[in-house]
Amino acid sequence: MMVFFDQDWLKERLGNEDLVVVDCRFKLGDPDYGFQQFKKSHIPGAIFMDLEKDLSGEVKEHGGRHPLPLVKNRIFGLSAHKLCTLFIF
Repeated sequence: MMVFFDQDWLKERLGNEDLVVVDCRFKLGDPDYGFQQFKKSHIPGAIFMDLEKDLSGEVKEHGGRHPLPLVKNRIFGLSAHKLCTLFIF
C-alpha cells in the first residue's frame, strides 16, 4: 500500500468516484488559516476538513491537543471502503 503519492498519480485519478481528496491545511495559532487558503485555491473536487472541528475528537485530560476522533463519528461519507488521499500543507 502506497502512503505518499505524487502529482502525476493524482492527475491520473482526478474524477475517479472512489477517490476523495481532503484538504486539511492547518496553522497553529491561526485556526481559520486552512479554510481561508482552501477558499483561495484547492485541488479540483477536494473537500475541506478542519483539524480541530472535523479531524479531532473531544479534548480530555490525557488526549493531547488534537486526539483522534471516535470511529463511529465518520464524516463527509468517508469510510474504510473509499480510497482517501490527504494533502497536508
